[in-house]
Amino acid sequence: MGTNFMKDELLFSWLNNLKPRTIENEVLSYLGKPFIVFLLGSRQVGKTSLMRRLMGDLRVEKKIDLRQILYFDFEIIADEATFLQVTPEAVEEIAKNYGADLGKEIYVFIDEIQYHPNPSNLLKVIFDHLPQFHLLVSGSSTTKIKEKFKDSLAGRHKTFILSPLSFEEFLIFSSHPELREIYRNQNLPLRLKEDLKNAFGEYAVFGGYPKVVLSRSQDEKITALESIFTSYVRRDIKDLALIEETEKFNKLVSLLAFQIGNLVNLAELSNATALNRKTLEKYLFILENTFIIRLLKPFFSNRRQEITKSPKIYFCDTGLRNYIVNNFFPLDKRTDAGSLFENGLFLMLSQKTKEDNLRYWRSVLKQEVDFVKIDLAGKVIPYEAKFTRSDLQKTPPVSSGVRSFIKSYKPNEAFVVGINFESKTWVEKTQLSFIPIRTV
Repeated sequence: MGTNFMKDELLFSWLNNLKPRTIENEVLSYLGKPFIVFLLGSRQVGKTSLMRRLMGDLRVEKKIDLRQILYFDFEIIADEATFLQVTPEAVEEIAKNYGADLGKEIYVFIDEIQYHPNPSNLLKVIFDHLPQFHLLVSGSSTTKIKEKFKDSLAGRHKTFILSPLSFEEFLIFSSHPELREIYRNQNLPLRLKEDLKNAFGEYAVFGGYPKVVLSRSQDEKITALESIFTSYVRRDIKDLALIEETEKFNKLVSLLAFQIGNLVNLAELSNATALNRKTLEKYLFILENTFIIRLLKPFFSNRRQEITKSPKIYFCDTGLRNYIVNNFFPLDKRTDAGSLFENGLFLMLSQKTKEDNLRYWRSVLKQEVDFVKIDLAGKVIPYEAKFTRSDLQKTPPVSSGVRSFIKSYKPNEAFVVGINFESKTWVEKTQLSFIPIRTV
């Protein structure tokens, strides 16, 4: 049931034993401000652990009295039922029952908000009528949240997406924490470059779910991925998305897993899955909004020369993708290593770029650049994934797609990303850097 945490020892143990996430300090900076803070992400991505660390941060850094920090998990029926009566007086009574002082700031953490029958109204009532209450709520399905949040909370909320671990976070969580201190450094000795290459290979194969990364053996990692996927299909898909055709849905997921980095062809997918176009588009929407896939839109400035509207498909976690295709071979022994490396680069770029500011580029002549990043000033920066098993070439060949993009858009800089190679050259007036993926 919901609780307030009465012992400092528990909060301190959370701070000491639960590893930090990159976004933790930014989320913490919004607690206590006039915002409802949303923390969204897939199941088992670490939302509850982050919430616990934030509770500890409130106690340690902001010296908040323990009685003023409340936690509820709406997957637990008793917790969700506690808030069925949605009035300011009812919410105040709940807080008083857990020992909170209504004359002071109160921090309320709610896990899996989408299970409440009317979460929009609940949060709106608290925000509008109880200014001393500060809310942080988590959710695993933006589909269900969007469906239930019909009343506008515009101007009232700040949303954070918690993704699977980045490569930097992977190094902290895994058995390679010492590599985290040097992974961005240039001119590393060959031994450390090889260590980082092997670490990235492990990250690309098994992904960034914390439970998977913390598992030591390969069998344990695969079992953890199986649990995550099974839980997703049983809970988010059948219960939240109300999908009955799970066999066709699973077939679609499998087909997509074999097509990472490719354009989404709705006609082919419809034929292969026996799903009509409307249902297929619905399923793709659900997959994207439950944090399984990402659909990358095209970049263009001339619609007649760059006409493709089809998105490219990537998975939000490469480990889950590899579980679906049942392939856990090492990165340098895989036939799909190039696609998997490209998916890894996509994840690293997307975690540092606003969604609409990361695209791909393809011309009618089928010249292509894997990723185009649009910076805050509106300037474009192309990125090309170039996986090689040796990285011995000082300057790999520049693709025709990169050359064509540079000729058309004249960016100040461009990047070709590999495992370890590092060099620079010029294409026309654009500085082209060949960089290791760790420095992205």
